[in-house]
Amino acid sequence: MSVSKSIKRRLSTLIALIMILGSLSSLAYAEESPLRLAKEDLQQEAASKIMPEVKEDLEKEDIVEVLVYMKDQVDTTNVAEATRKAVSMKETAYKTRLMVRRAVVEALQDKAERTQFNLLKYLEQEKAKGNVIEYDSHYIVNMVYVKAKADVIENISYRSDVAKIYKNKTHKREPVIVEEVEVSPEADNELEWNIERVKAELAWDLGIDGTGAVVGQLDSGVDWTHPALQNKWRGYNPETGETDPSKNWFDPVYGASLPADSDSHGTHVMGTMVG
Repeated sequence: MSVSKSIKRRLSTLIALIMILGSLSSLAYAEESPLRLAKEDLQQEAASKIMPEVKEDLEKEDIVEVLVYMKDQVDTTNVAEATRKAVSMKETAYKTRLMVRRAVVEALQDKAERTQFNLLKYLEQEKAKGNVIEYDSHYIVNMVYVKAKADVIENISYRSDVAKIYKNKTHKREPVIVEEVEVSPEADNELEWNIERVKAELAWDLGIDGTGAVVGQLDSGVDWTHPALQNKWRGYNPETGETDPSKNWFDPVYGASLPADSDSHGTHVMGTMVG
């Protein structure tokens, strides 16, 4: 009887130990499961940021070129509208347009500078280790060009400030086929319709052909370095290369000392007149 009781006690103890160990194992699994799920979610989120073409390159290439699209982007429409509302009604339409343009550019630059800071710091560190070949910051679209080893690209995908990673594609334009055209060595003596319409030939008959005339304009300015206009500007001496803007240029808006064009329209118009 004593042997039987001893065996029973041992069996009871063994069963109790098995139950305790089983409970501990279940608790350990229960604690590990959320961590494992969180890790899997993080991996899936990171993988979803990498475009399929980039994934193919990561599998085949040692060095990959990508465009890292940042999550935080500027709403340029809102910036433009807010600036227009803030601009004084006394400002001209042209001045308002310039202020809106400047506000949008500054907002884009500021956003890129702030949101790319940590990523650029990481890339610089990896470049020092030889893992990054080159990188370049862009602000019109808040993104960073990166040419680096696959591990670096994969690490970037885990960043919370990164939205997508695109392949840096090269687009080539189809060659333009130019047909050969036979050109006559003699100029066409027929007047263009607009010249004939204003009866310019009557003025020519009087010896008035525009030689020595001085023309001016009030526009967005003029790019005086334009090849078709430089030698036509009265304030430029082609023999010495010296300029004399006095009585040959006046900028009441920006006060530029030499002819400049903020919009290219004025240069186009001046080219029509004397170019």
